[in-house]
Amino acid sequence: MTYGDSEATTAATFFAKKSAKASESLIQVHSITWSYQAGVRPTWFSSRSTVFYYSASALPAAQGLARIMKTLTKQDFAIQRGAGLGVDPSRRNVTLFVHFIKE
Repeated sequence: MTYGDSEATTAATFFAKKSAKASESLIQVHSITWSYQAGVRPTWFSSRSTVFYYSASALPAAQGLARIMKTLTKQDFAIQRGAGLGVDPSRRNVTLFVHFIKE
């Protein structure tokens, strides 16, 4: 996870992958992460910390990740189904994006 400066708005992108061999979930930080200075957030970036998921089957993983993020950051995370723009359709059931607004 990438954290910016104390005043920065930070985005962390996560992929949650279901293991084909076991029922456990693996969470990996994607190679593309971005940080934005406070007040310079792109219009597409959530206005509050949010975990985005892209298929109904990914909702439990999104809820679990939101709980983990709350534990790590001491902030609440909304859970929202995203539009899926730029998400590989074959990976929508295993892809989660996190928009983290550092307070």
